[in-house]
This record gives sequence, structure tokens and C-alpha cells, in this order.
Amino acid sequence: MTVLNQPNPKSHGLKLGCLGCAGMLAIIIGLGSLWLLAPNWVENHNPFMQQHMIDVAWEWGNFAPIPPEATDLQIMTSGSSFSRTFRGSFSAERSILEKWIQDSPGLNLDEGTRLESGKFRYTISPNGGAGFGSVDLDPQGNMIYFTVSWS
Repeated sequence: MTVLNQPNPKSHGLKLGCLGCAGMLAIIIGLGSLWLLAPNWVENHNPFMQQHMIDVAWEWGNFAPIPPEATDLQIMTSGSSFSRTFRGSFSAERSILEKWIQDSPGLNLDEGTRLESGKFRYTISPNGGAGFGSVDLDPQGNMIYFTVSWS
């Protein structure tokens, strides 16, 4: 049986429709941003990932093992789904750092250059898929700074 002349119920969905779409769009953009940014935050703030980052950086840079006397080892990662960069540093006595440089097969020792800052920069012959990188020796601070990247 069909009932005629019955009033149509009012719908508020149309009025809130634009706000609902905008809200959904904001959620999608927010989740997309987390997808791109969260991996770096998780890696840089998770102690279990630190060893993985060191392992990858050492493979890519084709570096000698970290000297047992090294202190203040730090490593951070940045990038997205299409690139990855590892930057870090460690310190030790200058003679230990110089031996580490000599023992690292990935460093182009013939292509070292002195920077204006007083640091000495060596480029690397990347390994394991890395595209480029460098190692800086800071003789005043007895520090090694390294960067390896893939993109």
C-alpha cells in the first residue's frame, strides 16, 4: 500500500556533506603525512633501529668496523619512500680516526679535499645500492662525520 501526501523527512546530511568531505580529506592528508614522516621518526627514536641504521650505513659506505675506542656514536636517517640518507658521527683520538679512514675500503683517499672549516672530506665509492656519500674528519674535535644516501 502506498501512502500519498506524507511529508518528506528533512535531511541534514546535505548541509553537513561539505564539512564531512573536508573532514575526510583532512584525515586522508594527515594519514598520508604520517606515512611519509613517521618512518624517520620511528627509526630515529627507536633504540632497536639504531643498530639497523648503523649496519645499513656501514654497508652503503663500505666502512671499516667502528673502532672499539669510538665514543659518542650518533646516527639519524631522513628521506621518504623514494630516498634514504644516513648522517652520523663518532669521536676518538685522531690516530684512531686516521687508521679507520685508511682501513675503510669505500673511501676515495686520493680524492680528499680540505674544506674551509678545516675539516678534510673524503668521498665514498658507495656500496649496496647507495648513490653517494662522504666522510669528514674534524682534526680539532677528533670527530668523524659521515653521510651516505640512496635515491
